[in-house]
Order: sequence, then C-alpha cells, then structure tokens
Amino acid sequence: MEDKTDMISERKDIPILKNVLKRLNSNDLTHNVKGSFKKLAKSLSTPSHVSIKEEKKLSFTIKFFYSLGHIYNDLTVSIWFSYTLLIFKFQFSDSMAGALLLIGQMADAIASPYVGFQSDRMPDIKLFRVLGRRKFWHLLGVILNTLTVPLIYNEKPCFPGNCINASDWTRFAFYAVLIIIFQGGWAATQVSHVSLIVDLTDNANERIELNAYRQAATIFANICLYTVTLFVIGFDSNETLRQEDLNVFTKVSYIVCAIGIVFSILFQVFVKEPVTEPNERKPRGISTASAFSIETQRALHRGSVIGLMSFTSHNQNSSDDNDSIADIPVAIVIDVEKQLTKKSSEKKFWQWLISYNFWKVTIMYTMARMFFNLGQVYTPLYLQDTLQMPKNTVAIIPFATYIAGLICSFSAKPFSTKFGTRWVLIIGALFGITACIWIFIGSNSDAYKLWQIYCVSAFLGIGGTALIISTLALTSDLIGTNKTTGAFVFASMSFFDKAINGVVIELLSHFTPVSEIGQSLDYYKLVLALITGLSSVVALLGLLSIYKTTLGRKIHKSDKTNTNITLH
Repeated sequence: MEDKTDMISERKDIPILKNVLKRLNSNDLTHNVKGSFKKLAKSLSTPSHVSIKEEKKLSFTIKFFYSLGHIYNDLTVSIWFSYTLLIFKFQFSDSMAGALLLIGQMADAIASPYVGFQSDRMPDIKLFRVLGRRKFWHLLGVILNTLTVPLIYNEKPCFPGNCINASDWTRFAFYAVLIIIFQGGWAATQVSHVSLIVDLTDNANERIELNAYRQAATIFANICLYTVTLFVIGFDSNETLRQEDLNVFTKVSYIVCAIGIVFSILFQVFVKEPVTEPNERKPRGISTASAFSIETQRALHRGSVIGLMSFTSHNQNSSDDNDSIADIPVAIVIDVEKQLTKKSSEKKFWQWLISYNFWKVTIMYTMARMFFNLGQVYTPLYLQDTLQMPKNTVAIIPFATYIAGLICSFSAKPFSTKFGTRWVLIIGALFGITACIWIFIGSNSDAYKLWQIYCVSAFLGIGGTALIISTLALTSDLIGTNKTTGAFVFASMSFFDKAINGVVIELLSHFTPVSEIGQSLDYYKLVLALITGLSSVVALLGLLSIYKTTLGRKIHKSDKTNTNITLH
C-alpha cells in the first residue's frame, strides 16, 4: 500500500485529477453533463454495445461517387449560365432577359438558406432514415431539375403549349415560374451535396480532396455539355447563332437530363451518408465518445475510467480511492478535464452572422463565383457579338476553358498540401487577373482569334477553378467541427453569391447598348475584362485580410488518428 501511495504522490497530475473530481461533484456542471458523462462511460464499458475499430480514410470509391452527385447540377447550371441569356435575347429585350436570370438567382438565393436549415435537421421520417438528411434533399432537387429543364430550353415558347403569339409579359411569367422551380431544385441538390463533405470526414486534407474531386466533376460536366453542344451544332459552321438555331439547345437539354439522372442514381446508390439520429440532441461539453482522445476512448471501453466515476461517490482519502487514482493514466485525466471544462464548440446560426471571418470568407466565395459565373455568361456573347466568331465557338472556347480547369483541379490537392490552400487562391487570382488584362488589350486581329483566345480561355479556367476550390476549402476550415450548422454556412454564402451575381447580371443587361445586327459590340469585352477582373482582385484582398488567421476550431491530433469508437 505504501508503494501505491508513493506512486500517487509522485504523479504531477493529482491537482488536475482532484479538480476533475471536485467539478464532477460540484454544481458548476449541469446535471446533463454529469449524467451524460457517467452514462457514456458506463455504456462504453459494456462490450456488447461498443467495438473499437480502425477508422479508414475515405476510399477512392466514396470520393469518386461523391463527386458524381453534383454532375446533374453542374450540367444544368452550365447551360443556365452559358446559354440562357444568349437564348432569351432572341425572345425578349436585353433587360427582360437579364431579369429572368435575376429571378432565377434570387429564387436560388432564397431557397439555399432554407434548404441548408432544413438539411441540418433530421426529422423522424422513414424516408429521411433510409436516404439520410442530405441525400433526401439531393434527390428532391434532381426530380425538380428533371421536370423543368426540358421546358425552359424548348425551342417552342411555353412548351408543351404554344404562346408564340402571346405578349412578352405572358411568356415572361411562364418562364419565371419554371425558373423559380428549377432554381429551388438546384439549391436543394447543391446545398445538400456540399454540406455532406463535413459529415463524411473531419480531416482537413480529405475535405480539400473532396472539394477537388467535386470541382473536377464540375469541370467534367462542363466539358460534357460543350462536347454535346459542339456535336449538335456541327464542326463546320461558319455563321453566328440565329433564332433558327434554338432547336440546338432543346436537344442539348434532353441529353443533359438523361446524363444527369444516371450520375445522380450512382451517387444515391454508392455513397452512404453517416447515420444521424432523428432530432438528435447532444449534451453540451461531451457530445459523443469521439470527443475524447483515443487513449480515453480505450480506457472507457476497458472500464478504467469508471474508477474515476465511482471515486466521486466515496471519501477521497481512502486507500481504495488512492488505488483508483494511481490506476488512471495522466493523459486520460487531462483529456477528461478538457472535455469537462470546455463549452460546446458548436456555433448557433446567429453566431455565424456576427463573425467577421464568416463575412470575409463569404465575400471571397462570392467574388470567386462571380469570376466563374460572369465568365460563363458573357464568353458566348463576347465570342458572338464582339469577336463575331463562328457559332460553334460557343462550345469550343468554353471547352478549352474547362480542360484547363480540369488540369488545375487535379493539381490543387498536391499543391495545397505542400504550400497551403491560401496559396491556391493567390495563384488562381493571378491567373484570373492576367486573363482579364489580356482580354482588355486584345483586339479583333486574326492572331487573337486564331490562338490567343485559347490562351485567354485557359487562364480563365485555371483562375476560376483555383478560386472556387480554395474558397470552398476555406469555408470548410471556417466550419471546422460545427457540423450541426455546416449546411447553414454553405447556404448563407450561396445566398449572397446568387443574389449578388443576379443583381450584377441584371444591371449589366439593363445597360447593354443597342447595336445593329452584324455590328461588333465592345461592351462584352469590357464586362469580361473589368468586372471579372475586379472580382478576382477583391477575392485576393479578402485573403490578405485573413492570411494569418486560423479559421474554425482546430482538429486535435487525436482526431486525425485512424481509430475511433463505433456504437452499435
């Protein structure tokens, strides 16, 4: 017994342990925390309810099929940004065409936070339990896309009816309703899919990798769209687009829906969403077994920490209790103290809205999306109305842009691992700024149309892809382990992205100068050079404001290990 007493006296963590025990018996911990800790320790000491297993990193299969889940959205949003304004210019005035895009963007902006809030919840409904809270909203979005996209891009106005002789405002109202439904579905798929990242893994590098896979799938979807469009238009076309060519986009919309449905089914079948209990309420301070370090988890499993718990109900000076103290490893005592004293790190919805870092990252993400989206919207108009190139270039040039972006997306992971995510954003901004300067000083010369335009498109692709990957990764870092409000953060950022982009496009459409048919219009050149260039500059300035800031709560080293406890 003397040896055991000497062992106790030599331990430097005794004050910490005494404090832990004192806190367990005191009133400064809520009843829920004390009860949940004891219940957790007791349940984990029962082998029939727990098993310790090696937690494998996300497999390539999961990453691959996860990336497929957004391809349908990528296909539809690509045709939305690339060709909608171009198509509606044949049916409406520039201002009304821009207003339709604004309505779509605002519908998406409003739907995104709602979907984000709802997808963070887990109703006790069988369909939610079968699919998962994220995958349910994903499936709903797929259904809405399938119902509306073929109607929006049909060559016959108001298909399956016919309102070709109706007033502009009647046709405007018809398309506005379809666009609102389409954008609501798009938001459901987009928010649920990106929010699934923080559910699938806590590892920062794996989150970056999932974002890279997701962006690679986006690039693939865009390449697929422009390849289909090119084959439908034809390779030997030398004329600019005319109203008679609108049937091209009808065929493209049907093909896009067919391809998207296939990839969405693959995602739903092969990606398993982590289980979330209906209306799960986690106690403050200690939420799950994984909140503890690996050593503590194993000790809980063996039951050695039960000695600490039973100690709280005995005289702290007894010899038996001294035995219990000496049996508790130092690391476990410190870990228990940390879990008992810390407050819940989960942020509330309103806490995000008063966070400076949240708004800084939101601005950066919005500017990244603006660079990407304005490039999609105005590149076809720039090619047709400014450079007056053949109509098949509305597929060829964007194709080159996304090939460069695809290469960039695969390079982002190793580059960010070596240099950091923030350097990815810096490089992307520099490529984007260079492309915009090149557009501004470019001319209608044969050399510019022959090869320089392809270099410019490649720079746009690299810049846009790098900006989006890096800002999404920064958003994941900002969220950290705040999984219960992760979708809200993504949705809120998506709200500002959609709303601001929609307003900008409508303003640019409203001030578009009237030109004669066949007359070159430098307006679209200025839009690409100045507005997209400005967005990349603002994103870069936003990064500089947080360059030395640590976003979110750091994941402890123990969380990055490959072992955890799984409750059965």
